[in-house]
Amino acid sequence: MTAHRHLSVSGSGILVEPCATDGCTVDEHGRAACGGLACPECGRGGANLSVTQLLPQPDDGCIHCGCGYAWAA
Repeated sequence: MTAHRHLSVSGSGILVEPCATDGCTVDEHGRAACGGLACPECGRGGANLSVTQLLPQPDDGCIHCGCGYAWAA
Protein backbone atom coordinates (compact mmCIF):
# COMPACT_ATOMS: atom_id res chain seq x y z
CA MET A 1 0.00 0.00 0.00
CA THR A 2 1.30 3.45 -0.91
CA ALA A 3 1.55 5.96 1.95
CA HIS A 4 -0.71 8.93 1.30
CA ARG A 5 -0.01 12.48 2.34
CA HIS A 6 -2.01 13.46 5.43
CA LEU A 7 -4.70 16.03 4.61
CA SER A 8 -6.65 17.96 7.23
CA VAL A 9 -10.38 18.25 6.52
CA SER A 10 -12.59 20.77 8.32
CA GLY A 11 -15.86 22.62 7.87
CA SER A 12 -17.96 19.53 7.09
CA GLY A 13 -15.43 18.48 4.45
CA ILE A 14 -15.34 21.83 2.69
CA LEU A 15 -11.77 22.85 3.60
CA VAL A 16 -8.97 20.42 2.73
CA GLU A 17 -5.36 21.39 3.40
CA PRO A 18 -2.05 19.56 3.87
CA CYS A 19 -1.07 18.57 7.40
CA ALA A 20 0.96 21.25 9.21
CA THR A 21 3.74 18.68 9.73
CA ASP A 22 6.05 18.65 6.70
CA GLY A 23 6.11 15.29 4.91
CA CYS A 24 3.37 13.79 7.09
CA THR A 25 2.02 10.53 5.61
CA VAL A 26 -0.56 7.97 6.72
CA ASP A 27 0.26 4.30 7.31
CA GLU A 28 -1.95 1.30 6.47
CA HIS A 29 -3.54 1.44 9.96
CA GLY A 30 -4.73 5.04 9.63
CA ARG A 31 -2.01 6.57 11.79
CA ALA A 32 -0.49 9.77 10.49
CA ALA A 33 3.18 10.51 11.22
CA CYS A 34 2.06 13.60 13.19
CA GLY A 35 0.02 11.38 15.54
CA GLY A 36 -3.37 12.10 13.97
CA LEU A 37 -5.95 9.70 12.55
CA ALA A 38 -6.53 9.66 8.79
CA CYS A 39 -7.81 7.40 6.03
CA PRO A 40 -5.16 4.95 4.79
CA GLU A 41 -6.72 5.04 1.31
CA CYS A 42 -6.94 8.80 0.61
CA GLY A 43 -5.02 10.45 3.47
CA ARG A 44 -7.88 12.66 4.66
CA GLY A 45 -8.61 13.07 8.34
CA GLY A 46 -10.72 15.26 10.59
CA ALA A 47 -14.28 15.96 9.46
CA ASN A 48 -13.98 13.32 6.72
CA LEU A 49 -14.03 10.41 9.23
CA SER A 50 -17.01 8.78 10.93
CA VAL A 51 -15.32 9.06 14.34
CA THR A 52 -15.88 12.83 14.19
CA GLN A 53 -19.62 12.02 14.00
CA LEU A 54 -20.18 14.32 11.03
CA LEU A 55 -20.56 11.20 8.91
CA PRO A 56 -23.08 8.46 9.83
CA GLN A 57 -21.67 6.11 12.49
CA PRO A 58 -22.21 2.50 11.32
CA ASP A 59 -22.22 -0.10 14.07
CA ASP A 60 -19.56 -2.33 12.50
CA GLY A 61 -16.56 -1.35 14.65
CA CYS A 62 -14.81 0.31 11.72
CA ILE A 63 -13.81 3.88 10.97
CA HIS A 64 -15.43 5.12 7.76
CA CYS A 65 -14.08 7.81 5.46
CA GLY A 66 -16.10 10.02 3.14
CA CYS A 67 -14.18 8.50 0.21
CA GLY A 68 -15.93 5.17 0.91
CA TYR A 69 -13.01 3.34 2.54
CA ALA A 70 -13.46 1.69 5.97
CA TRP A 71 -10.92 0.09 8.30
CA ALA A 72 -10.63 -1.32 11.81
CA ALA A 73 -8.48 0.89 14.00
